[in-house]
Amino acid sequence: MGAFTPKDPTDPESFMARWRRILSAATMKAKTIVFDGHVAGNVMSYEDAHGLEITYWIGRAFWGQGIATEALVSFLAQVNTVRAIYARVAKDNTASLRVLEKASS
Repeated sequence: MGAFTPKDPTDPESFMARWRRILSAATMKAKTIVFDGHVAGNVMSYEDAHGLEITYWIGRAFWGQGIATEALVSFLAQVNTVRAIYARVAKDNTASLRVLEKASS
């Protein structure tokens, strides 16, 4: 397991320690997603044990509008041009999986 992977993902202290390491890492890059003048979410990347990983979050009010896909594609084009890039999706989050599929094509 990598330096950023908690030993127990159900342990809040371990989870927060992981995010503190990610947010303070020299490789971390983040952008705020603004849509129609409102903060809609964020997209970021950081290096993990297996390479460059991306993550994003979109507020529920902005779901289903293509905002995540557009933000991710823009982020990758402007900030991260290195491949391969890794991402994980919860198995029941088909909308987020679709975002990754669209962004990778």
